[in-house]
Amino acid sequence: GYVNLLANYRPSKYDKHLFNSRRLINETGFFDPLILQIKNIIENHLSGRSLSKILDAGCGEGYHLVKLQEALAENGGNVLGVGMDISKEGILKASKNYKNNIWLVADIANIPFKTRQFDIILNILSPANYEEFSRVLLDEGIIIKVIPNQDYLIEFRKILYDKTSQDDYSNHKTIDLFKDNLELIALKNIKYPVSIGGNNLEDLVAMTPLSWGTSEANLARLLKADINEVTVDLTILLGGK
Repeated sequence: GYVNLLANYRPSKYDKHLFNSRRLINETGFFDPLILQIKNIIENHLSGRSLSKILDAGCGEGYHLVKLQEALAENGGNVLGVGMDISKEGILKASKNYKNNIWLVADIANIPFKTRQFDIILNILSPANYEEFSRVLLDEGIIIKVIPNQDYLIEFRKILYDKTSQDDYSNHKTIDLFKDNLELIALKNIKYPVSIGGNNLEDLVAMTPLSWGTSEANLARLLKADINEVTVDLTILLGGK
């Protein structure tokens, strides 16, 4: 089950359809190279420590957290996972599919835990609240934030935002904000191609917010495009207090 701690929950574009599509894409291994990199970062920087709790802030339907737990368990790491998201639909899906974790509908601006609780905070392609993250992080804990780079899903961006202000994306402000609030321990870029086929294009379009700010005509163009491969281009930020 899950706990809903949002008194005034409002439905959003992060709906059941989006999370169904995201789960289907995740199960193709779309983000598996990213999860492997995060696992390696954790094992390199927290080696020799007994880890007990991971918070995934903005966990969606829970896939990333669970896959990371499974990867850490390969080397004997048995870590309790706590996933929270503002989307009730995402948490509902997480609680049905992954029953061994704690799942919460909650706001990162008011994380419902006491001070200094977590060894690791994950924040993957999601907004952050560094004041709250620092509060609930153990003094020797780490925060791992993943953000898109300029070429992330560039195949989509070229069709949806060609010759507009969103055609050229920069994450410099996001990185600067991270460094303003935390000690930057490491920064790692990861870039790889992913083959797509069948209904994967439709599911990938449905799960990405890139499709929200464009016209129906551009969306139709994208869905009809002959795209067999997309680019995953991300930066992993590792920080501490």
